[in-house]
Amino acid sequence: MVNALGRNRVFLGRLTEDMFRKAYAWNPQGSVADYIDQGLVRLRQGKPEWMDLLLQVHDEIVVQCPTEKVSETVEVIRKAICVPIIIHNRPLVVPLEFKTGETWGSMENGDEK
Repeated sequence: MVNALGRNRVFLGRLTEDMFRKAYAWNPQGSVADYIDQGLVRLRQGKPEWMDLLLQVHDEIVVQCPTEKVSETVEVIRKAICVPIIIHNRPLVVPLEFKTGETWGSMENGDEK
């Protein structure tokens, strides 16, 4: 199979329902993972000095920045990651959700676009 961003994956084994489910799920999941990875490359290339990339797990990115730079940091991330991709001749931007807070326990939903 080839996902929306051109990455190939070969599924080996018997053609069973389980294999079909895995292959069917891989396309959107793999496409989103590649989309995020490409965005992270852009983010690292243009990362401001005040922002630290701490963690990426699946479709989550954790960054650290000074409190007064939160809004600016959100926009830097949005600009790096929210780049349209073409699927079936139509542009698609994967939506992002932001949570901000001083600690893990104080995280609150931010804006969504």
